[in-house]
Amino acid sequence: MAPGRNPDVVSDLVEDRAVLVDPAGTELVTLNAVGTLVWDALDGRRDLPDLCRVVLDRYPSMPAAQVEADVRSFLDELSSLGLLSDGAPPG
Repeated sequence: MAPGRNPDVVSDLVEDRAVLVDPAGTELVTLNAVGTLVWDALDGRRDLPDLCRVVLDRYPSMPAAQVEADVRSFLDELSSLGLLSDGAPPG
């Protein structure tokens, strides 16, 4: 399954960084540049390899194995905070 953004998450860009508020309004998360890049790519259609390619296209000197580990860890963290939904959006 391809992860997507939970539609109930409030997000905004502040100085090129995504700022997220969880659906309950109890967690505020500010993402770094790479996290913001991944967050922007979360459309419910891109799977882990696709998301890694997005990062590697922007940062080609990063080791692919490290990017995969970091993106996987980042998605796990977003999921644990309730910021993700699984599957493609309807339509």
